[in-house]
Amino acid sequence: MVRIEFLGAWKDKDVQAVRDVTVTGIEKKLKISVLPAYFEEEYSLIEENCLAFSENCMRNKKIAPVECGEAERRMSGVKITISLFPAGNGRMRRQTAQEITKNIALKTGISKDNISVTLDAPPQERRSYAEER
Repeated sequence: MVRIEFLGAWKDKDVQAVRDVTVTGIEKKLKISVLPAYFEEEYSLIEENCLAFSENCMRNKKIAPVECGEAERRMSGVKITISLFPAGNGRMRRQTAQEITKNIALKTGISKDNISVTLDAPPQERRSYAEER
């Protein structure tokens, strides 16, 4: 399963870019074909998380306080959780996550600080690895 959570203001072309980059990264690095049925998406309005997110960013000096339109764009983020079998070893998962993060930032203009990519081995893979040992 590939779960993508979009936070804030997203243009249709950027949403599609996130999907494309995610699929390309998985297929290129992990050699797994990704079917549309594997995807689950969720969208959150910026107002729901705006205050806590902006306070945290300003505290960490990641963004400056700016006017509404640009602030909403800067505070937009995405969280991707990938749980596919076989997920590969830890190094492959880290490299895949880094590549997907980098390419999403390049294609959408969203800061890397606002992109979270997690690759997790599904339960059946963890079980089979434990049985081998």
